Amino acid sequence: MSEKEIESGQTKRLRSTILIGIIIAASAAALFGAYSFGLFNTKHAATSAHFTITMTNQGFNDSRTHNSPWPIMNVVVGQSVTILVENNDTVESHGFVITHYFDAGVKLRPGEWHNVGFVANQTGSFIIYCTIVCSIHQFMLDGQLNVSP
Repeated sequence: MSEKEIESGQTKRLRSTILIGIIIAASAAALFGAYSFGLFNTKHAATSAHFTITMTNQGFNDSRTHNSPWPIMNVVVGQSVTILVENNDTVESHGFVITHYFDAGVKLRPGEWHNVGFVANQTGSFIIYCTIVCSIHQFMLDGQLNVSP
């Protein structure tokens, strides 16, 4: 091999090394920028939350045996919330209301169920309660939906 061919090969390797270095640096800068702008931020809450509220002769999710408030549902503002409300009481009807979010409420006879859906658009604590006076009514007046920023 001539000196000219050796120099040409070394020049090509040097150019390839520089090009690979530039690609690695650009990729690292892009990843750092994406991370800095929160594109890889795992602290964001899920976009939806799902709950089940079961009504029985023991209250909402056995509220008779829990300290107040009960049940408690925690979500983040902007989340889509779905709540399956089911009346598994074999004798009495029960109601379900969440102040601000589900004011119209629903009345369920034994064995009935209803899906409640909304987007949590206001921060604060909201009361969950029954609208039908029954034998367990006093234990179904202080559930809580907490919506944090």
